[in-house]
Amino acid sequence: MLTAVIVEDEPHCTERLKRLLQKTSHRVSVTGQFDSVERASKELIELKPHLVFLDVVLKDGTCFDLLQNISDPEFDIIFTTGHNGYAVEAFEYSAMHYLLKPIDPGHLENAISRCVNNLSAKETSKRLDVLIHNQQAHSSTDSKLVVTVTRGKTVKMLNYKMGEIIRFEGLGNYCTIFLLNGEKYVLSKTLKHYDDLLDGFTRTHQSHLVNKDHIKEYVKTKNGKAVVVLTNGDEIPVSVSQRGNMNGLFGKELL
Repeated sequence: MLTAVIVEDEPHCTERLKRLLQKTSHRVSVTGQFDSVERASKELIELKPHLVFLDVVLKDGTCFDLLQNISDPEFDIIFTTGHNGYAVEAFEYSAMHYLLKPIDPGHLENAISRCVNNLSAKETSKRLDVLIHNQQAHSSTDSKLVVTVTRGKTVKMLNYKMGEIIRFEGLGNYCTIFLLNGEKYVLSKTLKHYDDLLDGFTRTHQSHLVNKDHIKEYVKTKNGKAVVVLTNGDEIPVSVSQRGNMNGLFGKELL
């Protein structure tokens, strides 16, 4: 049996979530419900639930205020939000679970399943650290991205600042991340996922997404093909369809 706490300041949202939880394939017992940062901060430590459904905006603060009051939480978190904006982007960066209101029963089922299969409380803590870091970051370059890496039977969650990521290269439903330190990892996300998510990166080709801060030159090779040269020396092709984008970025057109 999973124990859960709901932190939500809209009573009708709390009641709807409780009804939906009764219909999931998982046995979930709601052991507490709170409508403020102050109350939840005091009670969560005592209740020690397996799972917390946490609204982003509460009547006396935000979910970030609550998280800063709790060090090394031993429960997993599913954020709930009615705003498909910054908060959702923040959750994607940190690989946190979230649900958009009104909550879809199928999405709720999937979110709980992911929490049940979660790596560990330690990994949840890492993701929360990234989420809070990004909330406090002064610029997008200070933001961090969490990626899940699988090698053999080992699954790790790693996080990197945007400046540490040079580029992504896509292949079907997977892509490879290339890092400033020379490391690279295959990720189980498409290139489009990161193209849609990340500011400061630009598509040069159907298969390539590069960090603008790591582009040194935009040149034409001896065989007449356009490429961008990156700070690590990689030469990445620029497709005909993306040349207009690169011309605008560099303020010049290759002849």
